[in-house]
Amino acid sequence: MNITFITSWDTKGEQFNGRILHDYLIKTKNISHMLVNHKLSTDDTISLVGNKLTRLIDEKIIFNIEKIFSIWSILPLSGTISLLSDKSDIIHLQDIHSNSFISLLVLPIISKQKKVIMTVHDLWIMSGHCIYPLGCKKWQTGCDNCCNLKVPISLLWDTTSLMWKLKYWVMHHSNIHLIVASHYMKDIVKQSPILNHLKCDVIPYGIEQKNYNKKECRKELNIPDDVFVASYRNIKENCFKGTEYIESLPSLNNIYIFPIGGDGWIDDHEYLMKALTASDIFLMPSIEESFGIMAIESMSVGTPPIVFDGTALPEIIKSGGLIIKRNSDALLYAIQLLQSSPNIQKHLSINAKNIIKEIYTIDKYINAHINLYKSLTR
Repeated sequence: MNITFITSWDTKGEQFNGRILHDYLIKTKNISHMLVNHKLSTDDTISLVGNKLTRLIDEKIIFNIEKIFSIWSILPLSGTISLLSDKSDIIHLQDIHSNSFISLLVLPIISKQKKVIMTVHDLWIMSGHCIYPLGCKKWQTGCDNCCNLKVPISLLWDTTSLMWKLKYWVMHHSNIHLIVASHYMKDIVKQSPILNHLKCDVIPYGIEQKNYNKKECRKELNIPDDVFVASYRNIKENCFKGTEYIESLPSLNNIYIFPIGGDGWIDDHEYLMKALTASDIFLMPSIEESFGIMAIESMSVGTPPIVFDGTALPEIIKSGGLIIKRNSDALLYAIQLLQSSPNIQKHLSINAKNIIKEIYTIDKYINAHINLYKSLTR
């Protein structure tokens, strides 16, 4: 098997960028390459896209042109040249839009030369610019007159009609096999005029389950033993995570609201898992979510999440947490319910761990991908 992964980062968000799959393929003596726009590791099986000249041109010229003309992932040279010169049997596109480093216009060319897989993490490839539409339905018919250009990935002025049509043309002239992490996301793909003609598999993310001692974790994190801990991802600059619902909560007796990390990726995964272990519940009031990695991370250590309905999260957590309506009153009630009902909290905790063991293992995640790769190269 000879596979190349194309993604934005090599270390940040390893579940999202294919790094876990790449490392497994290397370990099992397959040929795997990883091409990234930002390299932070010293792994010699991972390379930067393009070369010094193309990267300089992209950084100093192309990026500014795209910004001025309010387009994204149409003109870059580095990732485009890397794709055109790649010698592998399979190209697996992961996170190709967090940075603009590859031109979508190259996809029809390479998908006629070799097998191409794209993992769809959000709605960017289906929309005029946004990764999540926040209730807007124009991505289903054709974007134009966008009411919120500041939603990531933001544009200076409204080119959403052009971008939507370009993506439609590209994907209808490409033979690409899609992967999504939830049936919720697959249903969205089916509703997309840009993607609904393509084959799409559901492969949930997996996690390596470890045991931590709650008391020791609390001591390390300076959290009192005698409080009920409700943790959450402290990411205020992300308009999709629902942090405002947590910040609007009133002061609660003997409930310790514990923010984990800051904006961006949490690079210290060990710290994250200890913080989740130290918690009694994990608050995840996302208003948009295509899967929810932190939900299964929390469940893996027996900390049940509380999530809003209307995203992929209810499908993911199943009976390992609480699913509530999207409002502050429901969130407050759920927290108080689990604080005052230790038997319910314990029941959810047991369910959460069992669900991880049955569904969200790293082995199942890897094997599902390997089986797909083999089926495409027969």
